[in-house]
Amino acid sequence: MREILKSSWKHWALLVLIIGVGFYARVWGYRTVPSGLNQDEAENGVEAMSLYRYGVDRNGVSFPTRFISWGSGTDALYAYTLIPLIAVVGLTPTVVRLPMLVFGILSLPLVYYIGQKLRGRDFGLLAMFLLAISPWHIVISRRAHETDLFPFLFLLGFACLLKTEVTNHWFALACFVLGVSLYAYWTAYLIVPLFALIAIPSLYAASRVSFKDLVAGIFLLMVLAAPAALYMIINMLDLPSIHLGLLTIPRFPSVSRINTEVAVLQPAPLQHFLQNVAGFFGMIIVQSNGPIVGTSTGYPYGYLYRFTFPLILAGAVVFFKSTKDVIARRLLLAWLVATAVLGLIISPLFGHNNVLIFALILMCAASLEWLMTWNKTAFILSLAVFMVAFALFTGYSHGTEYRELVQQQYYEGLLPALDYARSSTAGPICVNNTKILQPEIFVLLSEKAAPSVEPDKIVYIDPSSQFREARSVGRYFFGSENCPLGAAATYVLTFKERPPVGGKAFTAKRFEGFEVFVPK
Repeated sequence: MREILKSSWKHWALLVLIIGVGFYARVWGYRTVPSGLNQDEAENGVEAMSLYRYGVDRNGVSFPTRFISWGSGTDALYAYTLIPLIAVVGLTPTVVRLPMLVFGILSLPLVYYIGQKLRGRDFGLLAMFLLAISPWHIVISRRAHETDLFPFLFLLGFACLLKTEVTNHWFALACFVLGVSLYAYWTAYLIVPLFALIAIPSLYAASRVSFKDLVAGIFLLMVLAAPAALYMIINMLDLPSIHLGLLTIPRFPSVSRINTEVAVLQPAPLQHFLQNVAGFFGMIIVQSNGPIVGTSTGYPYGYLYRFTFPLILAGAVVFFKSTKDVIARRLLLAWLVATAVLGLIISPLFGHNNVLIFALILMCAASLEWLMTWNKTAFILSLAVFMVAFALFTGYSHGTEYRELVQQQYYEGLLPALDYARSSTAGPICVNNTKILQPEIFVLLSEKAAPSVEPDKIVYIDPSSQFREARSVGRYFFGSENCPLGAAATYVLTFKERPPVGGKAFTAKRFEGFEVFVPK
């Protein structure tokens, strides 16, 4: 097997084959698995459309570093990547998800490059193979959550650091990428500084970066990090928003989600810390957050199939004992330390600590590489087991059971139902709000409208709530208690629900998961 891998043309043939498998796993049935959008994906599309049309987000804020969103903030970088696509193609569910599909596919050769720099070409192929069949990575490549952009950017920054030499300028590019990643997902606020504090001195001590490039890179990183730091100060000290030209660092109307997720900021920090410790190690070992969160992270197969933790553990020993490049060991150690610290102080969810999963995949690849040299039969059997697990996951993720499970989160049929209701009546439209999170965002996506240019268009039940709920948006009303009495309203409801009786007759049209009742 080693002779095969060392053969140049066969090596590149394997590389192309693995990329092909990974491409197929991410693209096959892309528009239907999962079908529909969830509220976070819809919000990215609405925010991007508002920024493109009006230069403000849906809350009327000019080019914010973070969106006010539901009231407690969401990260903005993913929506910014959508703006050029919307300008060229328009706003559709496929466009909303396209950047993550591209980043997911590009992650495959990027992991190969990182593996090749860490331990050689064989290791690079094995790491890319595991990523190509990873249930977690396949799933995140098919959706548009802002949480999933950060792992790709961190991976890119890590690759730039591995390429850093005293004779080149890759260190500055690494600092730029890591600085930009701060706006991909808020967990970068801890991971990036902690990783940099460990990794950068190691590079300089090993003479891998010149003093001039070191100063330039750190300065660039600090400039890019300044708006993120100001955001933290503004929202922790309850200060007003800051406007830097068109850029806005917003003050949120409610407490930031960061304040409710970090253990040391909670009323009982020790209790939260202990819960996080237990949940963090459970997440790594069992590879599950539970079925509700797990549907979007490879449930019930885990991030890399549930039998792999012993391989990950053994691979960590192999990697740190036998990797000859000292800088490679230190950079990966910095990666593991930064993500482990994060895992211990915030609630343990795949979405919160998804950067760690790339490192765990590298550890598992180290085990397979060791098996390849120790026992070829065991190595081949291990690859066969992985391929069987991948086939089972592929069949399950395209099957009826999984589709019904994720339908609860991605609201299949809701957008077509809203489009039909909008075109069928000029009167009020009442939308179910008991089984749809933030239904107003789907209305805004269907209308392709921006409430920021019409301040009285959206009415919140509690404007200062952390996850504020809308009572109405224009002629749309959410929940039967908020529907106008005596009006000939059209109803968008989930299956088995019916409009209130009152002598009115309706024409019903069914969509996947939803039904529209138009008054006759």
